[in-house]
Amino acid sequence: WGIHRFYMKFIDLPTLGIADHIVHAEVTIYDPYNPDTYSVVEVHEVLSTWTSSGMTWANAPGYNETVSNFIHVTSSGYYTIDVTDLARGWYESENTGMVFKMSNAVEQAGVDDWKQFYSCEYGSIKPTLQITYRNINGLEDYWDYTTSSAGRAGTGYVNTLTGNLTWVHNDIGFGGNRMPVSISHIY
Repeated sequence: WGIHRFYMKFIDLPTLGIADHIVHAEVTIYDPYNPDTYSVVEVHEVLSTWTSSGMTWANAPGYNETVSNFIHVTSSGYYTIDVTDLARGWYESENTGMVFKMSNAVEQAGVDDWKQFYSCEYGSIKPTLQITYRNINGLEDYWDYTTSSAGRAGTGYVNTLTGNLTWVHNDIGFGGNRMPVSISHIY
């Protein structure tokens, strides 16, 4: 009987620009074994840096007690976990990865309930990370803005998600049915 945990960190994260905002991130892992029992596996943020080659049970880094997300393991197969908040944290400060573990109630009860997933050393069925992001420069119809007009000086648009200010000054415009034209400066 014992406590089983596994730590995961994706080392080569894609480079994102200062105006790129992560809208979704997910990890997909594979359980090769058909479990005898239904289990919940929790995902937690790791609080400090670590390397797989130097980690032991005695020097394993601590983790945030707040559950970031969880998966219900019911059979063999692929499991996808939303790690959007964790991935945003990796880009804001430091990539410390995540730890997968059973609930405290299961660990403290001494129940030998554990799950096994393929690691990066297992050929083509290794864990994958998918990050979806958008560039938040300029004005886009899928973002929400708070606007404020300054008359002839233009209009300010504050992105309600990021707080970015975009200023639009309308220089000249011509109406018409055939070829209406509008020229603006966007800052």
